[in-house]
Amino acid sequence: MILERLHSCKIYRKKHDIRLTFHLDQFVVLSLTRAEVVKNSLLELKYQTELADLVGADVINVHGSAYGNKKQVTVEVKQKLRISCAKTEK
Repeated sequence: MILERLHSCKIYRKKHDIRLTFHLDQFVVLSLTRAEVVKNSLLELKYQTELADLVGADVINVHGSAYGNKKQVTVEVKQKLRISCAKTEK
């Protein structure tokens, strides 16, 4: 029943040309060095991605970081996402 409702949302979104986006909670932080926080953040991102796919959303806003060098943080987050995606594909 839930999947049917989500599919209905996707059809309605398409029919009415509505842009859907997701905005992750502030506790989803991929830039921290604490492994447990990153692990939980990746799990939440995976869940939100699956939900976004079900309703036809194509953008997920991920919080950046107020810690240090933004360019370096961007590189680190990209690396963590690549590692996570590689693990998921196996």
